[in-house]
Amino acid sequence: MRRLTIPCKIGVLADTQVSNPTERDKFLAVVSRLFSSCDFIFHAGDIIYPTLLKDLGKIAPVWAVPGNEDDFGLYAKLPQKIDFQAGKFRLSLLHGHRPILIEAPNILANRIRHLLGRPPILKGLYRYLLKSCSVSDCIIFGHSHVSYLDIKNHTLLLNPGAFCFPQEMYNLPPSVAIINVKDLTISASIFNIDIDKGFYTKSKTKYFKRD
Repeated sequence: MRRLTIPCKIGVLADTQVSNPTERDKFLAVVSRLFSSCDFIFHAGDIIYPTLLKDLGKIAPVWAVPGNEDDFGLYAKLPQKIDFQAGKFRLSLLHGHRPILIEAPNILANRIRHLLGRPPILKGLYRYLLKSCSVSDCIIFGHSHVSYLDIKNHTLLLNPGAFCFPQEMYNLPPSVAIINVKDLTISASIFNIDIDKGFYTKSKTKYFKRD
């Protein structure tokens, strides 16, 4: 269990698997401005390019978990899940991929839905996360490449979205998130990023207060 001092501000991102170095540099330039006042940065996996963690570390201390697309080297170095205690709140950071026998048919089904122009079905993923982190007040994850922010079963679920593929697969912009933890509340916001124009816009915010 890692302990975070409060109040604290956390930059959150996931699924940064883009091979074009020019696009990565543009993305990092926007994220550096957005995260400039953050106390910590969380990466929820599918990092792909380990040097990105070093670049993010120039902004704020980084906590990261590997994703199902990351190589063995990252899996050997990074924990699969990290739990944090921030005042009264417990936060969990993980990628969110499930055992392969569950994951493979789910991926296939959602790719077929994509070809048919339909959105992915992700309720099973959210149920899995709530079960895996049953004592958490806030679950931070990635994997689906679809940003998500809601309160389920008295738990704040946050997927910051992705830097890779959301545009092509789901007509979504790249996105990241910011969490603010205070004595009595957690607030989380998702920010859409335009890497060509170099700016970001807030798209959604949720507030969570523990009972």
